[in-house]
Amino acid sequence: MTEKQFETAKRIADRFAQLDIVHTVAIAGSVKSGFGNSQSDIDLYIYPIRDLTMDERNQYAEVDAIGRQIIDFWGSSDNWIDAISGVEVDAMYFTTAWIEEQITRTLERHEAWMGYTTAFWHTIQISEILFDRRGWFAALQEKANQPYPDVLVQNIIKQNYPLLRDIRSSYKQQILKAVKRQDWVSLNHRIAAFLASYFDIIFAVNRRPHPGEKRMLEFTAQCEKVPENMQTDIENLLGASQNESETEMLIENIIDRLNLLLKSEELYPN
Repeated sequence: MTEKQFETAKRIADRFAQLDIVHTVAIAGSVKSGFGNSQSDIDLYIYPIRDLTMDERNQYAEVDAIGRQIIDFWGSSDNWIDAISGVEVDAMYFTTAWIEEQITRTLERHEAWMGYTTAFWHTIQISEILFDRRGWFAALQEKANQPYPDVLVQNIIKQNYPLLRDIRSSYKQQILKAVKRQDWVSLNHRIAAFLASYFDIIFAVNRRPHPGEKRMLEFTAQCEKVPENMQTDIENLLGASQNESETEMLIENIIDRLNLLLKSEELYPN
């Protein structure tokens, strides 16, 4: 993270800290994951005890903001260019109760999703605190800095592995059907879902919280335990000709090699 990015983030955090209902402002995203650069935007996570009203967001997000956009499609967030530094800002608003539930779901109930199971856990772990009223986020971060639960590994595999090819409506079958009917939009969608579950398993095997949807191959390159030929197989699948037999062979190779990894780690999927 550059000095300019940090100073911008701290100035905005100090502004939101004036709101009594805001417990914490933290920075995460690419500038904290190791893949950011001087051109990266900054991801600010603002944690109030209740949802901010639009008047409250307007009051604090519009200061020194150029081209602010309200982006509430995937949850409450604002995007703008900081007029002082020129840095692009993504501000996301998660209530304290909501993010606490994500950590409880993952680290206490060990619930698995279909892909991205531990992404919020990762966000908490890598976050740098800019403001923390009464140490609430520091306590949450301490809770998040614990070993990866073995039962969570098993639950992620149990939830995601059958979706790859074992069930009748598996991603493999959906992909092949899309190729057969030359439905390229559906093909793209189903390959994305296949890879989401696949990478969820890879990160679980390595006991690493999932870093999110970007730079998957770069992040898995940092993992010690990966299937043989993984990067090449994934790249071949993404660049495959729209041929059913070729696509099926590529998927079979990917799953067979994943299966070998799971068996070597005594994490039997079946």
